[in-house]
Amino acid sequence: MIVLAVGLPVLPPPEPAVLTACNPPNVDFLGLSFLALIVSSFYILFFYFWGKLTSNPNTDVWVKGEIYEIGATAFIVLLLLPLFLNVACAFKIGDYNIFETASAYLESLKASITIVMDALAGGYAAIDVIASISIKAHPFGLGLSSNDVGAGIVALWKPIILQITNALTLGYIFASAQTVILEYFTYGMITKILPLGILLRSFTPTRRVGGMLIGLSLGLLFLYPLILTLNYFLVKDYLVVSWNQKSNAWELDEGFKTVLEDIGKSLIPFDSNDSFWRNFFHIAGEVVSILASILFMFTTGFWFVLLALGIIMIVWGAIVAGAYLGVVAGIILPAINAVILIQGVRYFTYLFGEELDITTFTRLV
Repeated sequence: MIVLAVGLPVLPPPEPAVLTACNPPNVDFLGLSFLALIVSSFYILFFYFWGKLTSNPNTDVWVKGEIYEIGATAFIVLLLLPLFLNVACAFKIGDYNIFETASAYLESLKASITIVMDALAGGYAAIDVIASISIKAHPFGLGLSSNDVGAGIVALWKPIILQITNALTLGYIFASAQTVILEYFTYGMITKILPLGILLRSFTPTRRVGGMLIGLSLGLLFLYPLILTLNYFLVKDYLVVSWNQKSNAWELDEGFKTVLEDIGKSLIPFDSNDSFWRNFFHIAGEVVSILASILFMFTTGFWFVLLALGIIMIVWGAIVAGAYLGVVAGIILPAINAVILIQGVRYFTYLFGEELDITTFTRLV
């Protein structure tokens, strides 16, 4: 809780993702496509007349096929692409669409990993201090002393903390990489690859390649944010904080709030709004505080043991959260995402043009 109180206000706000998909760029798709289609039409017309002059019997069949392809390209540009973009941007899960949800999820994951790593670092230092505690009692010159009372416990906990920290480090690196990939997919695909695919789709020699680029762009543009949105619902209960894009501020995640409320209810099973119980607990707390101050002078070692147990409980909670965020959310889910994305994009490219070479795309991912 100390880490949250100190770290939450000073967490840097994330850089806003370049979500160009819902803010169309200054690329004239219609003009570019119609210009290419007009050029392609003149190309078809030329070969049609040439076929008639040379009495080629296959001319009519070839021209009909090319006219169909021109109509298919016009359909993709005029209806299919706007439909994909509008549906993806209008489809909201709560307050956000899939692009905003994916971006907020990655930023929240990185911030939560940072907080858990800070908690583990603080717990590691506290456990190291506990290991070096020496308890001495020599009343009237006689007594006992015990050096490094927590060394046995610390030997068990330190390797676990180090391994979880390593997993969290990898998870943070992968989350940062996914953020860059998401920004490129929502910006580079729609401003660079998609226009190139439309242009190539309009000409006969490059039609299959252009269709493949259109399928690649749409697959990466919509499948990847959708996959990250599904990841969010798997991980959200373990996120410590979340980025609210509406208020531009960090907030405690709803799942983490529920955990804190459950802990509070278990510690105080009575209704805290009841005036009798509120006054009773206030008076009892003052009495316990006075007694604790008196006992502390005579039983310092006992209170150090309680402090050590409390720190271990906090560190254990950070270890559990770190294991899920670092291993599951940071490493396993990105690997599964890559497999799903590769297969999905493969079928998208086959739908619009030539099937993408899966081995080459795998190396790219």
